[in-house]
Formats: sequence, structure tokens, C-alpha cells
Amino acid sequence: MVELSAEEKKAKVPSWRFGSRYGFYETVPLLYWIEDEKRFWKSVSFPDKVWEKKIEEIRIENPQLSDKELKRKAEAELKRILKNAPFYFEPQVRNVEIALKCGLIPFIYDDYFFFLVAEEVPVERARLDAYQALTSGTIDEASELFYNEEHFREVVGDKVTEEVKRNLGLRS
Repeated sequence: MVELSAEEKKAKVPSWRFGSRYGFYETVPLLYWIEDEKRFWKSVSFPDKVWEKKIEEIRIENPQLSDKELKRKAEAELKRILKNAPFYFEPQVRNVEIALKCGLIPFIYDDYFFFLVAEEVPVERARLDAYQALTSGTIDEASELFYNEEHFREVVGDKVTEEVKRNLGLRS
């Protein structure tokens, strides 16, 4: 798992958004600028917790599968999602546990840490806002949390929404 150094963890995360509706994330259409797809797949990895979560999701749906079949199916599913994702985000703060809690799928490409953005923008934006709030204590004033909390809750869940609000110092 890729982690920030102690110095990087102390760095102040900006609470403003510059030129993007997605906050402190860099939008990267990764597969569009990769010329060698074989090299791409050799350079991609998923943190162990991502594998564990994906295998558990598949095990629930297919309890009859062997461990080997589960791993193969998880790999195929993660590759399919990665290949079809229109964009990827590179967060300033790297935290796999919080990413998974927010419904994001983190991966590593050539030592760079990214999130897959596999769904429509309003869904992913709520997930990204929740991640930002939980890792940096900041959130965009235009976040759905403020103007459509019901949808925000539908996307990230009640528990994460309440945790986001507490982390931001907001009343529930």
C-alpha cells in the first residue's frame, strides 16, 4: 500500500477547488494516454484490502466457488472496472480504508495512487467529497451534502454521512 510520508501527512490540504468540480483531485483519463497496454496492466496493482473486499463480495454471491476461482473472478472484475472507467482521480491524501468506506476503488499505477471513477459523476462526486471530508476535514461548499443530503446519504450511506458531518463539525 502506498502511504504518505510524515511530512506529506502534515501538509495542509486545500479547502478550495481550482478549475475542477472535483476538489483536490486530479482528473486523469489514464488509459487514453497509455500507448503500451501490456505495460499498463503489468504496472497496475490493487492494495490487499481492495482484493479482500472484492473477493468477499463475490463469495457472498457465489459461495460455491473455490479460493482460486474467487481470485480469478475478482481479478477479472477489477480489470473490467478499471478498463471501463472513464476517469481516475489522484488524491492528495492516500488512505485505502477510508476510500473503501466511501465506496471508492483505489489502485496503484507506477507508484501513483488513484481512485477508479466507474459510475456517473453525481454518484462519484458524493464519494469523493466524503473521502475528502474524512481525510482532510474539508469539503467544497457546492457539495451535495449541503444541497441534496438525501442523495449524498443514498450514495455513501447513513453511517459515512454522519461521520463526514462530525468530521466537518456539522450537526446531524
